[in-house]
Amino acid sequence: MTDLANITSREGLYNYFDDYTSRKKDELNRRSLEPGQGLVKAYLVETSASAKSQDVQSIFHKVGWQLTPVDSGLYRIANLPEDMQAALEMITPRYGAIYTTAPSTISDKIVRKAIRDSVQLDNVWLTSAILNSIWQELTNPDATRYATLLYEKEAHFEGYHPTMQEEPLDEENASDSDIEDDDLEPYRERPLSRLEVKGRIRELRSRFGEGSRSPLGDLTGNLTRVRMPAANERGRYEFFANGKLTDRGAEFRGFAAQLRSLLTDVYGALTTLIEDTISFSLERQTGAIGRERWAIRGAPVTFHFHEPLNEQDFRRFIELTFERGAGPFRLWGNPLWRSGPKVHIYGLDLHLWQQIYLDLSPKRFIAILPEGTCGNTVHRLAANIQRYLDPQVEIYIGDSTYQDLLKRVWKSL
Repeated sequence: MTDLANITSREGLYNYFDDYTSRKKDELNRRSLEPGQGLVKAYLVETSASAKSQDVQSIFHKVGWQLTPVDSGLYRIANLPEDMQAALEMITPRYGAIYTTAPSTISDKIVRKAIRDSVQLDNVWLTSAILNSIWQELTNPDATRYATLLYEKEAHFEGYHPTMQEEPLDEENASDSDIEDDDLEPYRERPLSRLEVKGRIRELRSRFGEGSRSPLGDLTGNLTRVRMPAANERGRYEFFANGKLTDRGAEFRGFAAQLRSLLTDVYGALTTLIEDTISFSLERQTGAIGRERWAIRGAPVTFHFHEPLNEQDFRRFIELTFERGAGPFRLWGNPLWRSGPKVHIYGLDLHLWQQIYLDLSPKRFIAILPEGTCGNTVHRLAANIQRYLDPQVEIYIGDSTYQDLLKRVWKSL
């Protein structure tokens, strides 16, 4: 069988993954994955709205990855640790997918480190709202096939707790937490509330679909992983909140087509809509008598907590995220404490080093993003606030909810 390192065209790459995926589907059916080999995975990444095709090799070179062009927007990746083989397909200069067959225990760490070491790269954050829309919009409402929904809440900022060992669901479902070990001191031990729900799609819709009320409260507030039937009804695809996708189907082409559509038509369109809504700018205007005045354009992003955060946890969040610049939020700044408690932060988003202005309290967070800010910031805040602070947080982009903007995107397809 052709080795991934010898692929010379997009057609060759797709043929390689089609063959590999078919073999892995047989192994999954036998419940016996070959040791040392993983499923086909795609890690969705984002550069910036201003990125150009000619920038791609330089961006990855800065994290030690050597890209060799194979086809238009397609590259083989060399110099990866642990002999991991991978390819990069840039769907657009802004959005790309890193394909690999390495086990998750290897590839998760390597991709995470590359993103954390790069100012120009970030995850494509599939928030709880996006994941909910994926399994509901892309499956038959009357389907009798099964889907699996995983809800999580991680008490990262809630101090020291007795050790709790969490077992991954299987070899290809290792923990996708974006918190590194170095970030955990002095809060190393923390519990993870996890609820896995499996059922027929039509039954899941009645219990966990939009508009339904679940008595499980916090546990069903933050969807972090979805496993659902593949588009061709053979096998399943798996979607993770940090932009990782796993192909459990019988072929690769349908998997690649679906991730391209999600990147551009859903995530990309939503990101652009958010950017158009929130971009703050000062616009000079001239009045009727020639006097100049300034008008503010744009809208804040507001996160309303369903219950105020514990004050001690709130202070730990500020310390770890801003004073230490650690954790998954990728923000840095000098907190200005006010009574209340309340915190003002004139900070930086460590993806693209963009300014961000924050007004924070245990009841709500308000983010003001200057004109030109990447909408990826909003997705990252939403995904991580729901995972680590409040699964039921309400998110507003100006006067519209995050969910309302997402609905507009799906309606336009």
